[in-house]
Amino acid sequence: RDGRQCLQSLVDQRTDFPFQVIVGDDCSTDGTAAIVREFIERYPTIVCGIFQPTNTLGITNNMDVHDAARGEYVAHVDGDDYALPGKLQRQADFLDAHRECSFVCHRVRRISEDGSQVLGVLPEGRPPTFTSIEALLHRYVFFVNSSKMYRRPAQPFDHRNAPPRIDFYSHVEHAASGPIGFIGDILGCYRITQGGITSATGAKLYTLFDYTIDAFERARELGVSEDVVDAGKAKYLVGAACLCLTRDDYDGFRRYIAASRLTGGHRSLWQSLVFGVRNHQRLARAIVGLKEWALVSARRLQKRLPVAT
Repeated sequence: RDGRQCLQSLVDQRTDFPFQVIVGDDCSTDGTAAIVREFIERYPTIVCGIFQPTNTLGITNNMDVHDAARGEYVAHVDGDDYALPGKLQRQADFLDAHRECSFVCHRVRRISEDGSQVLGVLPEGRPPTFTSIEALLHRYVFFVNSSKMYRRPAQPFDHRNAPPRIDFYSHVEHAASGPIGFIGDILGCYRITQGGITSATGAKLYTLFDYTIDAFERARELGVSEDVVDAGKAKYLVGAACLCLTRDDYDGFRRYIAASRLTGGHRSLWQSLVFGVRNHQRLARAIVGLKEWALVSARRLQKRLPVAT
């Protein structure tokens, strides 16, 4: 992978409106800058680059590309992912038709790191066409960041003052301006790579969790109901605790399951069960493992069931 597939998929989009592809490079050492310059030369009216002088920003901090956008709508695509034909037009048409929506996302094809295998579709289910910030906090992120197109006036915050891991933070900020739209068709491909929360452990994993918790608190500042924020935050913390447990991080498990009890009375039966066995590592691991097995089995069964017509 060298970013060419991503860029080519964008410049090849056919739309009834002009668009610009703004590419950010944080002085990376993988040859990205040369590829960006190559595309600028080939497509000078479409592609422009923002080149940082030092490699200090990191992939989730290189947000100058968003600040530089001047169009009515802004779509985000990570360099590992790519768009399918019709993506930009379909999303722009949706936002044109639904002026109340702050952003719109879509389903994506999940592919292996080398692109040779299709691993499924995300999200597996079909969310409703319209949903809200309350649903976002309850379900956490039910869409891939590379599937998002938002209305630029719905960007009321300075990225530089947001936590470095800002995907969820920005979703909360945007969703506070209006409903979230969802297109059920597959309009992009999402590559499974090693990095981020997929491979993070220890202090790095805790930092990613804590950035997300900051986003729940930001929702509170934006006026979302205390009950909704606390319920979503508790659910997320239980999930964080269970993820730590599956990685044999017992300290992290106890840290986040204890934090989940500080969110008031919004405790599910599952939260109470996991909290109740927090001092019994083997039992807690067995219970969490059993739930994981049940969820995987349910997904496999669902795939085998006939579709009603």
